[in-house]
Amino acid sequence: MEQIFEQRRVVEQRQVEEQRRVEEQRLVEEQRRIEEQQKPTKKIEFEILLIKLNVKIKELIAKEASGYVYYEEAAGAAQVLDASLEDAKKAYFADNTLTLPEFKERCKLAIDEAEVVFKQHRGWHQLNPVLRGFLGVLAILTFIPALIVRATVKDGYLGTFFYTPETDSSKQLQSFTDAMKMEGMLG
Repeated sequence: MEQIFEQRRVVEQRQVEEQRRVEEQRLVEEQRRIEEQQKPTKKIEFEILLIKLNVKIKELIAKEASGYVYYEEAAGAAQVLDASLEDAKKAYFADNTLTLPEFKERCKLAIDEAEVVFKQHRGWHQLNPVLRGFLGVLAILTFIPALIVRATVKDGYLGTFFYTPETDSSKQLQSFTDAMKMEGMLG
């Protein structure tokens, strides 16, 4: 009798496991179907975000092409970022060789690599903060230039001489990353 109960329990356990496996498979297939339905919309959203980011990428490349030596590394990173994102876009949206998680990971890696370079300051804010502060104090001593700096520079007097603001390229990349996260295209 005990043996019969044990056999029934084993059979019932197998049935439950099989039902769970079938349900998990059904959920995976449903998720893939939904993902495929959303793909055209996600592609358009991704392309819009990429166009916005490409404005900054082209700006960095143009500055480097104009002879600004401090922009060589940023322009190179921008070109690599653009190529990586375009490759990921093609592999996921056109070729179907990437899954959504693989697409997200590839985009994240490209963004993380570019972010390191994009956060580096070029030009004025590349100077040592102590030297910038010293120059700020000198500007205060000659009051008129200090007023000119305050009126003409985006970050104002304090931002110019005493703080190190985020770079424009870093801000653009962060905006791109945030938008991708909101659209569910980045983890």
